[in-house]
Amino acid sequence: MQLVQHNCVWVLLKSITMEPKFQELILKIADASQIIVNYFGQILSLETKTSVADFRTKADVETEAKVIAAIEELFPDYNIHGEESGTIDNNSDYTFYIDPLDGTNNFSLNLPVFSTSVGLVKGNTVVFGLVHNPFLKASYYAFPGQGAFLNGARINVNQESNIHNTTIEYNCGYNTPVLRVSSVRNKLADLNIKRQLSLWSPAYALCLLASGKIEALINEDNDIYDYVAGKLIVQEAGGSVTRQDGNQETDMKNDKFVASNGSDIHSDLVSMLISA
Repeated sequence: MQLVQHNCVWVLLKSITMEPKFQELILKIADASQIIVNYFGQILSLETKTSVADFRTKADVETEAKVIAAIEELFPDYNIHGEESGTIDNNSDYTFYIDPLDGTNNFSLNLPVFSTSVGLVKGNTVVFGLVHNPFLKASYYAFPGQGAFLNGARINVNQESNIHNTTIEYNCGYNTPVLRVSSVRNKLADLNIKRQLSLWSPAYALCLLASGKIEALINEDNDIYDYVAGKLIVQEAGGSVTRQDGNQETDMKNDKFVASNGSDIHSDLVSMLISA
């Protein structure tokens, strides 16, 4: 194994099958996301996108530009879809989906709960997922069939199966109907779970699930770059991802899903959503 230091980020590159280009990309993404930390705590102007709750800052824009530059250097023939800059179509079967700052609202409030997310998709399959928390210098990543890792150390979901002991994240989009949000939250309360979360950083929340910190996550109406990398990381950490009706997830681009540690609580949540 090899221990690499890069701009204050330690990444342990273990003996999994990883092309050198992906090793370099992980380090470059960590480097790019340092822009967010450099701006953290400053008062930045907010540029509204689709609604007052949906906005960007120059931290989002500058980080994405640096991530795109890294991808274009290492994977010049691949398509790129960035949250802030749109699509670069190279007529490839592969597309990188980038959320440079997943948790912009938290960032703007000086809450250090955010991440940079990059997922590589071929067809309906995610072939590489990376979520980097720059504040914690934590790189979560996965490839299909090789497990999930945090700074090179393998991570796994926990084994909690009692619904009353669970912490569950609920992610919804800006346009999710208020009645739907209220219904899901009330149903979760009826299950008498330990805690409901809404971190407003879906990518990082999925990594908390993958590393055994929380037990499940319900997602609906977010954008693909919010969750596509995290979905793979959860699955490779031993978790379960299904559609909200409990059917097998065959399209990793689907935005209405349940992710869990794979215990009995998964079916509890599916049953709850069907009745919500």
